[in-house]
Amino acid sequence: MMRLEWKDAFDVVARVGEKFMKKLLENAGRGSKVRLGLTGSGQYPNYQVEVDGQPHAPYNGRSHKEWTGDEEAFKPENLSDPFPFDDLYRAFVQQFRKPKGDRGSQD
Repeated sequence: MMRLEWKDAFDVVARVGEKFMKKLLENAGRGSKVRLGLTGSGQYPNYQVEVDGQPHAPYNGRSHKEWTGDEEAFKPENLSDPFPFDDLYRAFVQQFRKPKGDRGSQD
């Protein structure tokens, strides 16, 4: 089975899209870190939220509800390195929240 590789926060945002990222950011919250699943297609990756370096809640990537299935998906070797919330949020804003009608400086 091919394992996914998540290069950086910008790669994550570009691959999973705006709708997915909105839910992930809501579930994660400021100050957390997120580890993404390395198996599957990468379209709806399961993810683990960490708070203060400790696993907090695993989430189903399709529903964004807490994971109730097999814990195998959340073994450390099946998860990416942690992405800080602030990095994911910054990448999300840059990708999807560009200023509209920016006419440049009005000086």
